Amino acid sequence: MIPGNVLVPSDASGLGKDSVAVVSQLGPVSREYLDPYPVGRVPSYLLTRIAAGVRLATGI
Repeated sequence: MIPGNVLVPSDASGLGKDSVAVVSQLGPVSREYLDPYPVGRVPSYLLTRIAAGVRLATGI
């Protein structure tokens, strides 16, 4: 896995399979794109790791 990316296990997100937060591909997402797809959740311990990955990827 690329440094900064975070594995989001299905048991933590509620989705049907494991996911990866790809911190190097930040950008807005249209609501039209999201509506037909399932939405999971991200627990705070993973949000902390994702935020650290974003800081690594952006250099801030």
